[in-house]
Amino acid sequence: TRSWGELAAMLHHVDLVHAPYYAPMHLWVSVAGSSSAMLRLPSALCVGVTVVAVHRVVRRFMDGRTAVLVAVVAACLPRVLWAGTEAREQALAMALATLTTLALLRARHLQGRRHWAAYWAFALLTTLSSLFGVLVLAGHLVWAWLERRRTPLRPTLLAVTAAGVPVLPWTLLVQTQSGQVSWIGARTPADIAKQLVIKQYLYGDDKPSGFEHTHLVLAFIVALMVCHLVLVGRLLLARRTLDDGEASLVGLASCLLLVPLLALLAANVVVPVYVPRYLTWTAPWMAVLLVLGSRRLPGGKFLLAITCAVALFLQLPMRQYVDVPHDDYATAARDAAASQAPSWAYTANWLSGVATAEPAAFVGRTD
Repeated sequence: TRSWGELAAMLHHVDLVHAPYYAPMHLWVSVAGSSSAMLRLPSALCVGVTVVAVHRVVRRFMDGRTAVLVAVVAACLPRVLWAGTEAREQALAMALATLTTLALLRARHLQGRRHWAAYWAFALLTTLSSLFGVLVLAGHLVWAWLERRRTPLRPTLLAVTAAGVPVLPWTLLVQTQSGQVSWIGARTPADIAKQLVIKQYLYGDDKPSGFEHTHLVLAFIVALMVCHLVLVGRLLLARRTLDDGEASLVGLASCLLLVPLLALLAANVVVPVYVPRYLTWTAPWMAVLLVLGSRRLPGGKFLLAITCAVALFLQLPMRQYVDVPHDDYATAARDAAASQAPSWAYTANWLSGVATAEPAAFVGRTD
């Protein structure tokens, strides 16, 4: 809701890393308004683009039925559902990362200059949409190296380099505001493992509300994790028996899942940078591995159906009890609007942003 000048002034001090998201959202808000639904609609649309794009990627290697199944599973993953309901750039980055991968496959297959130019454009947008989007290109490069006997590595290497070099000045500029993520802080390996297991793909982000039966949620998450491990583990064990197309797809999904994850965890040893939502764009490739794993396991389709059902249960009915604290933004804004008091005090530090999120409720009030 700021003017362009006010937005530029803010970015000079904070949130420069989010500028590629703020700019199009500024245009969107000027047309659609700033209601909670309108702020989140672009993210929902980006999730739709992601699902279609991952379907097209899989269709290049597998039959149509498998591609549709991957799209359905991707749409059910808690991390993907979370991205579609947030007014953040994660859904945009996920859509661009998936489209970039699709562009890479087209360029490697058709080998035309305009196709490589399209890949370069999508890759550049991906690296701008997320500070860690460059890891998408790293995953592409590792996969291209693994596939070098089928397709020459050189064109992919040149395209990745051409997309990665221009983003270096942007990365250095963004680093001048690195103090704004000092909240990440140092964490123990146990804390990182907990975030990796629970939040990376299985449950999205949360703000605990003091829900008394958290052991039930944990039980569902453990069940979901076991399903993931069984399906993906069976697939990787059977990799030598896969046909060329399926083996290539497994390699692509594994590179786009593991290369970014391992790189960020390695960097976290030096500087605390790992936050599950930063790698939201890797979630569609987990869906690919889950579906392909179900093809190699007796009763795998049934296990996959259970995985999707549990994921949806965690994300939809359970989250309203577990993740919504009694002092969330919407509740605080309703209380403020109903109150006749000329001033307002916040019950928690993080609620200081409620007046920015819900300005109409605080007209004429003193902070």
